[in-house]
Amino acid sequence: MKANKKPKLLIVLSYPICPPDGGGRLLTWNVLRSLSRFFEVHALLRRPFEEHHVQGLSDLREYCTLHIAGYPPSGLFWSILSRLRSIFGRYPISDISHFYMLPDSLRLIRADFDIIQVEHAWAYHDVLKQRKAALVIMAHNWEYEYWRNHGLSLIRCGNFLYGIFVYFGSIKLLFQERLALLDADLVLGVSKQECVKIERAYPVAGKLFDMAFGLRIADYVPFLKVSKGVSAGGVIRLVYVGSLDSPQSEDAINFFIEAIAPVLRRSGCNFLFDVVGRGPSAKLKSRIKDIADVRLIGFVQDVRPHIMDSDVVVVPLRYGAGMRIKIIEAMAMGKPIVSTRKGAEGVVIDGSGTVLADSPEAFAEAIIRIAGDPKLCCDAGQKNLAVANRYYDWEKNFDKYVLPHYLRLIDQESSMTANQSRT
Repeated sequence: MKANKKPKLLIVLSYPICPPDGGGRLLTWNVLRSLSRFFEVHALLRRPFEEHHVQGLSDLREYCTLHIAGYPPSGLFWSILSRLRSIFGRYPISDISHFYMLPDSLRLIRADFDIIQVEHAWAYHDVLKQRKAALVIMAHNWEYEYWRNHGLSLIRCGNFLYGIFVYFGSIKLLFQERLALLDADLVLGVSKQECVKIERAYPVAGKLFDMAFGLRIADYVPFLKVSKGVSAGGVIRLVYVGSLDSPQSEDAINFFIEAIAPVLRRSGCNFLFDVVGRGPSAKLKSRIKDIADVRLIGFVQDVRPHIMDSDVVVVPLRYGAGMRIKIIEAMAMGKPIVSTRKGAEGVVIDGSGTVLADSPEAFAEAIIRIAGDPKLCCDAGQKNLAVANRYYDWEKNFDKYVLPHYLRLIDQESSMTANQSRT
């Protein structure tokens, strides 16, 4: 590394991150922006495949040098071939193998970077062993648990063939994840809870750290609107925000529609439930279209206005893993929250205005109680805002909990280079 020059860092992006319309995308987007203050950042990205991803490339280029590789061919034949490779091949997700084998990908991985960072252990490939740089794995989830639960959920919903495919893929992923984390020089988990799970599963003590993920609080200040409750007979505005193409989000919406909404209606509660997020399935669209008090918003460029306009943010998740960005965003905007315990897993609840409820009756009662009491509603929002400012300010957390690990890797690389030069 030359003096007075930023060290070079390559981030391998397994999917487009702009617009950052989900927890994983937002995490990577914030990390990339923060790293650009200290590193010359390059990003290796698979070719965007949707129009809004193409539009987001200009945002990425403000913070990094962008390298766009190809994408596997489309069509029924290639889809079947990809599935067969995922079943019988070395890697649980065969598209990733194709991505790494492209000439541009190989050239960058073998280039003179100081650090290479990979988002998700499932995006690891043996080609990375040809690197000259230190390797960072960003562990968004305990991947094995996430994909195992995905498979089981599909089976429970009657999608047996695909569910079995995903479930057995998770077993292969268990070994893939182990190889990735053992090869890594640094592993960053999104929460203490995820770190505990990963450390129990793999021998990564000493190189696995909680990154204390948060938000750039300043991005949410213009949308700060503390809820004041709803008068008797008024309509309670509820919102769920999440990646609707994920099985846990679809299960959460179904849980609300099937179990929680009927309790609200029997209680005489008037409500409008907005469902916001990318990739809703045809089945979910069909289910919602004829329900008068449930509205599918779908993909939006910015979820913040929808959170701001709500009275209560609901998180009826029954399973899942990783960060709970939807709760942290609602906290940063001063909103009261009703969540299942699973939905708030890993988030600071003590001293907050977030109410935990797992049964449909308790969940509905919490919504009615909070929204119907202006003081309680306002206090809950203020408490959540205080928790967001205290624990989830990303700029502070990055400088305190994340940056030192990157600088340590750079120092180690510099020491190794100096020793080799003397030899």
